[in-house]
Amino acid sequence: MRGDLLVLDNVQVIYDKYILGVKSVSLKVPEGSIVTLIGPNGAGKSTTLKAISGIAGTERGEVTRGRVLFDGEDITNIPPEGAPYRGIVHVLEGRHVFEELTVEENLRVAERLARRLGRRPDYETVFQYFPRLKELMGKRAGYISGGEQQMLVIGQALMVRPRLMLLDEPSLGLSPKFVDTLFMVLREINRAEGITMLIAEQNAAASLAIAHYGYVMETGRVVMDGPADYLANNPDVREFYMGLRKEGSYREVKYWKRKRRYL
Repeated sequence: MRGDLLVLDNVQVIYDKYILGVKSVSLKVPEGSIVTLIGPNGAGKSTTLKAISGIAGTERGEVTRGRVLFDGEDITNIPPEGAPYRGIVHVLEGRHVFEELTVEENLRVAERLARRLGRRPDYETVFQYFPRLKELMGKRAGYISGGEQQMLVIGQALMVRPRLMLLDEPSLGLSPKFVDTLFMVLREINRAEGITMLIAEQNAAASLAIAHYGYVMETGRVVMDGPADYLANNPDVREFYMGLRKEGSYREVKYWKRKRRYL
């Protein structure tokens, strides 16, 4: 891995001029790595990704403090249409496919974007990681399974050949078996294609299993970070985010540990 491709320096995001999205987020994503943001729903993980890709601006959000740096360039409050030109692709939560279009037509949309960006899309690379998509080319995207739709949106991102892929809750609504398979594919894409990934995920076990480094977010800020294997074995992370709690009162232990360790 080389230097830091992405740096967030004390980023604060405000919606509608007064609603606090995230308080203060600082993180680094080395080029060629997989970094994960874990934490409960509402912690600010999605907002953090949207601040990077510029999508927060389409939702009346704005970075009001701090900086977002990509490959050394300040891209704070970049318009979302500018992100792909710099090599940033955001795979949104909820599998946003064009439901009335076929799988092939969805991929062709991504192909046209790639060509407009001056890149050379490659269907065979997509089919290498997601061979199922080749079998579904003629089917409408709205009628394929949730797991197949997730393959499709990641396949679309691959067509654009990004430097940085932002993935928001890729495991959402999927079976545990499929989640394991999907995350192994993401690790292989990172290894073989050299695509840097920042994954926001509530499934801490799945994301830490493939990540190099992780950040734990709560109430709009980072409360813990470290190498993925360190976080995966940390007693607080195991108890609060993996459901591997010790005997005793969950509420009492949670309050004591968080007050002691985080604050």
